[in-house]
Amino acid sequence: MEKPVEVPKTAPILPVKGGVLFPNLVMPLILTDEESQKLVDDVLKKDRLCVAVTQKDQEKEKAGPQDLYSVGTLSTVMKMLRIPDGTMRVLVQGITRVRIKEFIQREPYLIAEIEEIEEFAEEDVEIDALKHNVLSNFKEVVSNSPLLPDELAVVALSIKEAGKLADFVASYMNFPVEVKQKILETVGVKERLKLVLDHLVKELQVIRVSQEIQEKVKSEMDKGQREYILREQLKAIQKELGILDEKEKEAKE
Repeated sequence: MEKPVEVPKTAPILPVKGGVLFPNLVMPLILTDEESQKLVDDVLKKDRLCVAVTQKDQEKEKAGPQDLYSVGTLSTVMKMLRIPDGTMRVLVQGITRVRIKEFIQREPYLIAEIEEIEEFAEEDVEIDALKHNVLSNFKEVVSNSPLLPDELAVVALSIKEAGKLADFVASYMNFPVEVKQKILETVGVKERLKLVLDHLVKELQVIRVSQEIQEKVKSEMDKGQREYILREQLKAIQKELGILDEKEKEAKE
């Protein structure tokens, strides 16, 4: 059994674009700016710990304190690879939710005082029902999404803790960044499950409507193809019987 990571009082802040890292989950990142690359180099020489925090403005090149959300995920840098084009590929794994209390350094990268956010959850019938609904809806989404491997539904089924289940599902769903950040900031497990379920249901509605549109288009195309084939068959029969030649002669006259 791995020893739990002790949450430090201060930690480097790693800005994240286009996604939200949840505890216990892994995220690949492509770092293009010198500040983030310097941060990774430094933490790899020490305890490998940093706080992955999502940017509010995904287009901003260099994020300052005002450009970041106040809640992020204490993470460990698992792997790092430098690419010839000057970028850095890193793999980070989330550990626990943390809140930024105060920034104490800006150069060469951000460092802040942080505090752990402890989630609260009471096991009751409603949470069990929410878990069941999240699992069933997630399974249906996975089975209808070509980009999501079927194994995800199996993994989700094996997760016993309600909070971890909510984080797992939210991590793999194509929710907007703002929605994922709200899920990360939701400490109460029951409220978090409700939030995930609400957006899962919306995602399923989109999938179902999309499938209905595809089936309608396919049906119309099939109908058009059938009519074309029947017309060609009719022409062939008429030609065999000499009817088509007579009609063509009449048309020319």
